Amino acid sequence: MSTGVVATILGGLLGLMLGHFLTRSWQLQQWKLENRKAEYRELLSKLSAAFTAALHYGCWSDTAGREESVKIENAVTSCIRDRIFIADEIRDCNLLNRWTTALSRFDHNLNRESQARFIRDFEEIRSDLVRIALKDFNKIATLEDEL
Repeated sequence: MSTGVVATILGGLLGLMLGHFLTRSWQLQQWKLENRKAEYRELLSKLSAAFTAALHYGCWSDTAGREESVKIENAVTSCIRDRIFIADEIRDCNLLNRWTTALSRFDHNLNRESQARFIRDFEEIRSDLVRIALKDFNKIATLEDEL
């Protein structure tokens, strides 16, 4: 067998191996980013549900309303704590403390000033989460440009 044929075969094999490696690397990165997106989406949904419930149930004068709000708030706390792919970002933005502080400062007796502060606190939290999540979309665009 001539050296040219061997070089062609080896070059083809190396090209296939490199292509396979790059594809697997891209797929792994894409899988991680998709999981991060799903975690952000779930977290934002639960936060929004808890925010709405807190405003809706207001003074929690009835036991059913209070129980429903507590159930929703517990779901949010669990959701904040059980993140895997975005755990570092959640910790860095101090989300659990910010959320519990916003809730504890909220006067459930329908005080307008308290409601306005709670709405501002929620919007700041939501905006921060969306801003952090959108950084991942920039990573996806960068990865696609590299391919």
